[in-house]
Amino acid sequence: MPRLSLGLGMQNIRKVGGVAPISPSLLLHFDGSNNGTTFTDSSLNNFAAGLFGAPITSTTQIKFGSASGYFNNSSLIYFSDNSAFDLSSTNFCIECWVYPLSLSENYSGLFTKDDYGNSFSYGLLLTDTTIEFRWNAFTEFLTANYSLSLNSWQHIAVTNSGGTLRIFVNGDEKNSQSSVVITNASDNLFIGGTNGSFQSEESVFFDGYIDEFRIVNNNAIYTANFTPPSSPFPNP
Repeated sequence: MPRLSLGLGMQNIRKVGGVAPISPSLLLHFDGSNNGTTFTDSSLNNFAAGLFGAPITSTTQIKFGSASGYFNNSSLIYFSDNSAFDLSSTNFCIECWVYPLSLSENYSGLFTKDDYGNSFSYGLLLTDTTIEFRWNAFTEFLTANYSLSLNSWQHIAVTNSGGTLRIFVNGDEKNSQSSVVITNASDNLFIGGTNGSFQSEESVFFDGYIDEFRIVNNNAIYTANFTPPSSPFPNP
């Protein structure tokens, strides 16, 4: 596919010629001090983050800004259920930069919207050879056979445009599926792990750093190969 450059394009769109700006449902820059415990949502929603374990902002590895989020394979942040995270019957884009420290044949949860042992709306799970987006209580999934590199920043995006779901890594489409319909349940949103409704109610966590995480509802943003963002996402 041709590569679409978004360096100064869609990412920083402002209302010009009737085109509305991108307004994310959730926007996490993970900026802050080293060992900080404040995780600010820079979207207009200004959602408050809850903490489990010991997630921190860290200056050890940074993609953009002053810090990134560090998740130590036993911690996560979470946001209470909200219609802003409902991806049923809508176009969407969920994207972030990741810097994995370890991956194995077992799943690591990058983000999920789930309720411990009861329901699961959607989520992205990683192994050492796959990137897998699951939805509708685990019954449906799209797998990209791709090995993320350890100790390196990589961009991941999951998009839905008109029912076609796509997984991108570093701007390259790795797999897609059409006729996708995602149902929504009253689940919280977790970043850095799952809440335990996966793999016999055992939580699975991410080991590494995350930067520039955002959810955009009603806009797929990417429908073809693209150049990953070269700067932080703009605040709305």
